[in-house]
Amino acid sequence: MAALATVATIGCGAQPLQLGGEGSGGATTPIGTAGTTGVADATGSAGTTGATGAAGATGTAGSTGFSMSPSGTAGAPGSGLPISDAELARRLARFIWAAPPDADLLNRIALSAPQTRQDVDFIAATMLKDPRARDGATVFYRKWLDLDQFATVTKDPALFPEFTPALRDDMIGEALQFALYVTFDGDGRFPTLFTAEFSFLDAPLAAIYGVDGVTGAERVLTMLDPDQRSGVLTLPAVLGNVYNSDLPPVTARGRFAYGLEVGNFLAGPTMVPMIPPTATQTTRDWLASLLQAATCAACHSRLDPVGLAFLNYDALGRFSTTERGMPVDDTGSWSYDGGTSSMTFHGARGLADIFASSTDARDGFVGQWLALAVGVVNDTTSLQQAIDAFVANNLDIPSLIAAVTTTDAFLAP
Repeated sequence: MAALATVATIGCGAQPLQLGGEGSGGATTPIGTAGTTGVADATGSAGTTGATGAAGATGTAGSTGFSMSPSGTAGAPGSGLPISDAELARRLARFIWAAPPDADLLNRIALSAPQTRQDVDFIAATMLKDPRARDGATVFYRKWLDLDQFATVTKDPALFPEFTPALRDDMIGEALQFALYVTFDGDGRFPTLFTAEFSFLDAPLAAIYGVDGVTGAERVLTMLDPDQRSGVLTLPAVLGNVYNSDLPPVTARGRFAYGLEVGNFLAGPTMVPMIPPTATQTTRDWLASLLQAATCAACHSRLDPVGLAFLNYDALGRFSTTERGMPVDDTGSWSYDGGTSSMTFHGARGLADIFASSTDARDGFVGQWLALAVGVVNDTTSLQQAIDAFVANNLDIPSLIAAVTTTDAFLAP
């Protein structure tokens, strides 16, 4: 299962999504900001969101030894939860609100005296209706979409004079607003993150999207051309997440796509010198020539076929059907089953449709929420508990987040 791999090696390496917390694994994570790269444990996680609860009991003892019956009651009469009320409050607040617990939460848990997973699920669902849940979700989506990396990106002003720090921040704000809207205000479903045909644009962003009629500095919900845009994969903050490139960053985009699928941020080599394409050479043909070098083929042979589907977008995220006067071929190829099988598709929309129905992408998404809550995921029982709840609730993101709080790993002593 893809989500179980906390470090996936593709070509030149990988990095897992990790977040520090108050526990022994890392530094404290501020509200609404990215965490550290230290490994968080179950006592020091931060960041998530949601609205409704989900069943989380499986009746199987996890690796932690914490067992519950299928009904969600404690494994032994009167045994209750394996952690104290105060510790439960702290873990829930760090995970859902990205903040310490307040007096109200502490009192609520003390008075309700939760004994079962269902009790925890109910408390989590209530917390997820609080506006502070958006702070927790912000932490997750900044990491899931690699927005902290994008926050450091610069571009050659001669090539992209409009790319200012203000526009970069605007792109990040759009990406977060989109993801939070889908999670809290939209249908809340995982596939919608990839298939939505809208975003939140202001005048500067509308110029990047090529959309007319949007004025002013306030971002407003705007319907987009479904032939050009589809969910998170076509957000400028995702498409533009590369330094000083005058060509579509095919390999970087392929690496990002595989990172979403396996549930990890994949790392590649830095400062690799390349001979640029000729004036009559398409990006596709140029990259094909790189595969002739054995040192390049390991990464490019898997990542480039995916990234080629984004050739319609320049390094700022603007859409075009041509590149340097030549028509764009947006045919992409996705490898699966360990690279033994593949499927072809066209454009970012085709890839988005694959992700929307992919069990690997789904499980990777679940794994990242669990990793945010408890650190590196090596507990297959807890992961399966969260996946089962996610599926049972029609891939509802709020239900997933609530379900994470009922897993063995989250409630481990």
